[in-house]
Formats: sequence, C-alpha cells, structure tokens
Amino acid sequence: FTNESDLSSRASVVGALGELRDVQAVPELVRFLAGDQSLLLVHAAGALGQIGEKSSPTAEAVASAVEPMCRLLTGSGGKPASPEVREAMARALGRMGSKQSMDALVAALDDESVNVRFYAAKGLGNVSDLGEQTIDGLLAHLTDPDKGVRSAVAITLGKLTDERVSQAIAAQLTPTSGEKDAEVRTTLWRSLIAIQKRQTDPNVPAALAD
Repeated sequence: FTNESDLSSRASVVGALGELRDVQAVPELVRFLAGDQSLLLVHAAGALGQIGEKSSPTAEAVASAVEPMCRLLTGSGGKPASPEVREAMARALGRMGSKQSMDALVAALDDESVNVRFYAAKGLGNVSDLGEQTIDGLLAHLTDPDKGVRSAVAITLGKLTDERVSQAIAAQLTPTSGEKDAEVRTTLWRSLIAIQKRQTDPNVPAALAD
C-alpha cells in the first residue's frame, strides 16, 4: 500500500488493514506516524487501535506504536498535531489501554479540544491500576465545561474503588453545589452505585443523605 500514489486511496487501504487486524502492517503504520499527512495519521491511528485493542490476540503487536502516538497526542514530539490527529491518537490509545499511555492521556484531559478530552477520559477507563495523579486529573474534570467529558470522566471513575472517588461523586450529586445536568447526574449515580457494590464507604451514605 506504500506504492499507492493517491492519498485518499492509501488512507482507505490503511483503514482496511485495521479491520483485518493485519499485524504485518504494524511496522509501516508506525512509520506513518512520523509523517505530516493528517489523513494518513488519523487512519494509521485508527488501524493501530483496532490491531492493538486491549485483550485482543494482536494487542502486543502494536507496542512500538504507543510512544510515537503519545508524542502526537501531547505535542511533545515537536510541531503540534491538529485537533483531528490528537483526537485519533486519544481514541486509539484509549482503545489499546496501555499503561505506557497513561501520562499522555492524563495530559490530554486538559486539551483545548472537547473531543480529545472526551476520548482521553474514556480511554483511561481501559488502563489498569491508575495512579493517584491520574485519579486526581480525572476528579478535576468532574467539572469540565463539556457535559460529554464529565460523563466520560464519571464512567471511568465508576470503575475505581478509591475512597476519594466515591466521596467526590457524592459531592457532585448534592442538590445545591453539584452537577446540574440530568444526563450527567444519571451517569454519576450509576458510577457511584457500581463503586458501592464493590467497596462500601460509610461516608458516602451520609454525604448523600445531606
């Protein structure tokens, strides 16, 4: 597919390789990450995310892609990537759920693009053993300006058992100073219930009663 001259045709082939979970294409897909064609970067990220989907038989094949994808997401590799490219990287890295991508996804929670923040928050839910700094970053975005991001954060937090998490969610459910959007409140309730089923925090019922 590297010999295909038309950009859109190359991008289509790249996307098809992801659908096929073609691990032999990974080295070439990784090389694409060093390019500057946004369309190819977006499609390469999508293909790598499919091939490297967490718990899939081909997940380990994309390990070499994680670092360059993180650099594109955070802009640490030089020239900042476009919002579309950053979104594609956040989405793919989240799908892969690699521990190596955790810091980049946390940094992306502060991205100016709503879509990047959304996929970063959602993707962190696939990363195992989130550290305290990561949890702090997620908690800070319970008040993100975008309700979609707040919902994604709530869903990810609902997968944890940290005592601070249940208390922070309970605080967002207070009628006076908490979350106002009905859809986000529903998500917060579901996450809190999920946490309580796994680990009882005696402070939460009291907070909810208040």
